[in-house]
Amino acid sequence: MKVLVTGPSGFLGRNLVQWLRARNYSVIEFDRSNPDYSNQLSGTEAVVHCAALVHSFENIPYKEYQASNVILSLKVAEAAIEAGVSKFIFISTIKVFGEEREIPISEESQLRPQDDYSKSKLEAEQELKKLFSKSSAQLIILRPPLIYGPGVKANLKALIDLVKTSIPLPFKFITNRRSLIFVKNFSDLIEKIISTNHHESFELNVSDCTLSLYELTSSLKEVLASKTIIFSVPNILLKLIFFMSGQTKKYPRLYGSLSIDNSKLKSKLNWNPPFSLKEALIQTVQEDKAIG
Repeated sequence: MKVLVTGPSGFLGRNLVQWLRARNYSVIEFDRSNPDYSNQLSGTEAVVHCAALVHSFENIPYKEYQASNVILSLKVAEAAIEAGVSKFIFISTIKVFGEEREIPISEESQLRPQDDYSKSKLEAEQELKKLFSKSSAQLIILRPPLIYGPGVKANLKALIDLVKTSIPLPFKFITNRRSLIFVKNFSDLIEKIISTNHHESFELNVSDCTLSLYELTSSLKEVLASKTIIFSVPNILLKLIFFMSGQTKKYPRLYGSLSIDNSKLKSKLNWNPPFSLKEALIQTVQEDKAIG
């Protein structure tokens, strides 16, 4: 089967290309600089649209998010429909439901994106639904939480580095619930969708585990054989520290809850992730050791 992957140099795209090629798919890496999309899509049966301008703490105008995440998505989708592609898989984000939720998020939860990245992803979802409602091609929208694995950056990379140092960490009282997905498990899920004969369009919130910051830190401590002591500090004190340091917006990303109800994923696809949390973390930190 011939599959086109957009964003092949990104974290998910790079891993997905490797995963599919290892399983004998013919993978085309989308070239955004080539205006002839129809030529790239010739003979393609499925498109996985990973390309995106991701969330940033820099002051990027919304029109730039819109250009990358909405307009490009529609152009690729229009070209895919014209080329006779049967499946278009759009990688959105769970953050279309917000940054923090106490109750697990289902596909029916209220949409409330809070930054320009998630707003542009929701706009893309809505415009793609309009486009594909006029087509026989299938639209699948996947909303992952944090995707991690070898080469991960940002907050999880920072946490790995902290646990490596074996310095004491004040996370023992952190009982938040946050969902994650290992990049190879996500690639396996995408492959299953590509190879399964579903003909209707659908959307799914996807994850492979949900755990607290304390549980994640403890798991990292185990796989790194770290001597880090995880001690207790009241949440109110942690919030005060973030407030005093001018980092108030970062608090919910680390200590708030954002968990996924993936019952629809299980019932729709009967999918079981091939890698456990421990296996996934071992691969993640081993690669990190090799780079470091």
